[in-house]
Amino acid sequence: MLKQDLPYLAVFGLAATCASGALAYLVAGGAQFVLATAIGLGLLGIGQIALLGLSWQQQERTTARLRRVTREAVELNVDARAKTDFVLSRLSQFEAAAKIQSDAVLGGIADMKLSYGKLQNAFTGLARPQTEPADETVAEAPAELEQLPSAPAIEVPAEPAATPLTELTTFALEPIIDVQSRRTAHYRLHLSVKVGSEDIGGERLLHHAARVGLRPQLDYVSVCETLGLLSRLRQRDLELCILMNVGAETLREDNVIAQILSACEAAGPYAKGLVLEMPHAALSGLSEQALEGLAELARKGIHFALSQASIGGLDLESMALLNIRHVGISAGSIDTDGPSPSLVGFVQLARLSRIDVIVMDVRQDTLMPKLKNIIRYACGPFFAEPRRVKRLGEFAQDTVEPVFGIAA
Repeated sequence: MLKQDLPYLAVFGLAATCASGALAYLVAGGAQFVLATAIGLGLLGIGQIALLGLSWQQQERTTARLRRVTREAVELNVDARAKTDFVLSRLSQFEAAAKIQSDAVLGGIADMKLSYGKLQNAFTGLARPQTEPADETVAEAPAELEQLPSAPAIEVPAEPAATPLTELTTFALEPIIDVQSRRTAHYRLHLSVKVGSEDIGGERLLHHAARVGLRPQLDYVSVCETLGLLSRLRQRDLELCILMNVGAETLREDNVIAQILSACEAAGPYAKGLVLEMPHAALSGLSEQALEGLAELARKGIHFALSQASIGGLDLESMALLNIRHVGISAGSIDTDGPSPSLVGFVQLARLSRIDVIVMDVRQDTLMPKLKNIIRYACGPFFAEPRRVKRLGEFAQDTVEPVFGIAA
């Protein structure tokens, strides 16, 4: 019994006592029969009202307890869901790291199927001067490059003659689509090289380049090509960026870092569109020297992007310090029923930190209606395949004056 119940019980007790007195008066043969009866009935009514008030108050307390228990259960469920999402995101991160390691192992096995000496001989053969034009038909470049006039020449310190791998590398641009307008907002750079009758591209090409010690030089040539493309594309859209992959080997080389910064300085405002991309799992595995190189580029204003990211392992404050402005999430890691609350919350916080979330490798249209009000950017085969673009040397042949002063 609570203190709030005492007034109701007191009224009921007083009414019952008085009613009992009236009843006793009637039994004793009192003269005022009608008056005593009326008083007794009135007191009984007051007692009933007191009991109803007591019952109503107890019911209100019960309802309040039920509401509190329900609210606590909902909060516990939300907390459990958040912890579950965190665990799942951790598992996704570990899965991404395992996939990278697995791809590296599979790449090594594929290399063993080929003769390493044969590959080296192929690269050496490709190093000889090419005096005859290639018979290969070049795919059409993106419409933006075809329609824009050539940019004025930008001088960059001349480099030694390129190695076979960098000399014969082909570049392609994959559109990154603004989901709301369905227009191209940015691009991702893809690399490939033809060895004999086989095209080597993507992670396999980067793995080969790292094995023969050419990754830093390949990344530097890619930076120069990217700056040349930006000098044309950003004439129309000053916000357009190109994301290109950079390796840990490059970040360890102080001289290559200096060359990249020199090329960006020579490119002027176009360099703001250069975004260096690396896998999220590779970021945590960078050596101290590579981290110093990354920090040096960030201090000079170079922007970075993370691919194959797991939101559970991301720290927005640390990302801001490293100038990370884009985060790529695999479409395969998103639930088919729609984005999880943790993903929605991360996207909102990232937007406040001026970080764009990109859904990558989109292959089906069933996912996009569930993302269009949450995610701004997406890319993948569902939108467009990467399309080959002309290299700077090819622009030089077409326009006589080179777009960017570096040997192809």
